[in-house]
Amino acid sequence: MRGEYMVFSPLPARGGHGATETILKIMDQIFNKKEYIYLGQYKTPLIYNWLLQNWADNKTGKRYGLPKLDGRLLLLDGHLFICKKDWEKIEEWTRKTVEEKNNKSFESIFKLTKEKTDNMLSIAKKLQENKGLNIGNFGMFFKTMNEMEYPWFFMLPMNDELEKFIKKKLSSSNLPGDYLQLFLNPYRPTLLQQQKREIIEIIKELTRLKILDKINKLTTQKTFKFLKNHQPEAYKKIKAHISKYQWFGMMHMWGEPFSEEIFLEQVKNISAPKTQEKKVNLPKELKWLQKHTQKLSYWRNYVAEICGVASYMALNKLEEASKIIGLSYSDTMWLAPQEFLDSLQKKKTLPKKTIEKRRESFGLIMNNGKIIISTGENLKQYINYALEKIVKNKKVKGTVANKGKAKGVARIVLSPNEIGKVRKGDIMIASETTPDFVPAAYRAAALVTDIGGITSHAAIISREIGLPCIVGTKNATRIFKDGDLIEVNANKGTIVKLK
Repeated sequence: MRGEYMVFSPLPARGGHGATETILKIMDQIFNKKEYIYLGQYKTPLIYNWLLQNWADNKTGKRYGLPKLDGRLLLLDGHLFICKKDWEKIEEWTRKTVEEKNNKSFESIFKLTKEKTDNMLSIAKKLQENKGLNIGNFGMFFKTMNEMEYPWFFMLPMNDELEKFIKKKLSSSNLPGDYLQLFLNPYRPTLLQQQKREIIEIIKELTRLKILDKINKLTTQKTFKFLKNHQPEAYKKIKAHISKYQWFGMMHMWGEPFSEEIFLEQVKNISAPKTQEKKVNLPKELKWLQKHTQKLSYWRNYVAEICGVASYMALNKLEEASKIIGLSYSDTMWLAPQEFLDSLQKKKTLPKKTIEKRRESFGLIMNNGKIIISTGENLKQYINYALEKIVKNKKVKGTVANKGKAKGVARIVLSPNEIGKVRKGDIMIASETTPDFVPAAYRAAALVTDIGGITSHAAIISREIGLPCIVGTKNATRIFKDGDLIEVNANKGTIVKLK
């Protein structure tokens, strides 16, 4: 182990009573002043959550002509709050960009996204290919993943502001509201769209060989044994496909790599997209905006995909480092980046009890330049109190991402660890979907999210799979419970609980 590494924010107390009291006091001030906007709940491991803090890179932003931002987030057991001033600044920047028809401003955010994702791939590859464990490479990996969040978070309020403008313009032009979906499709195929199209070609080949029905009835082990012995060319194609998309199922440094089992599940459930883009004559202003919105859709989803790719590329090195630290890979995910680096250098050891507390529930907040980690029952109680103050609306309504209707059992999925509970015909309700949620989406009858709009991952994947989908409800994961019988009306954008 060698090399210099980035020093992150000073570490807090290990989530004790003092840290909890501090975070409760800060949150009380925040909610009284209404400084933050609630986005929804999405659980990720602490090592990744830590990287979301100070997501805004104002030095780079200035170079691209973007507004100066605060960049703080409040993360409470997966509940995500963003600075209201940041949200409003980006909305204002977006409105001005549209009003001035400023192509350069749109392109600046896309160029920024390409810069950050290219950097992420480069650093992840260096970490993956370097012999031994280089501390400096781990530090750069964490730093670069933090920097990649900048364009992703920037595009959230951009999406909302663009959606409002498009809806208003459609209404004033006497055009149907469902024309909003014309702005969804990425301007070029995302990685997961490419993956699906490749697997459809494999299905066509298996059908031509008259073996699709046979392998759908076999176990995974028997299927691949049969293919290897009787259809070696098809076997090679399938193994190459699985190898190419090993990152599929990984995200935020956790999840499970693409496997033979997941491949066969896709083969059984996959179908061609049911939604085809209409060709209509849009007003000139909307036609101009459609081009940029479809680019935004691509790049926003590309960031999520590259996070999955980078997570997979770093997997072996992170597992190797975990063994040296003396923790399981799963336990390592609950260290802060600095704790990980210090543990790898044998400077400190985090007690197992502390890790277990963080697994159960944790909060992260910036205070005077330091990130505080809070755990404990008091934190849980305050989370419920804070959400009751903020999420008051009990009606569940959102933006239609893909039309259709479905009835089924609700399954609340807050992390990739929970996708296994989604069964065929269930309604999957998530805060936001990312590539590691896709295997469950193939089993679902409909998809509902708290976060997201016309350019979100859920909007894209629902149209690709052919699922009724409603996004941006803000509160679906709070209102519904696992086991509720619900009806999704993705023609009207409503979700209701059935008696």
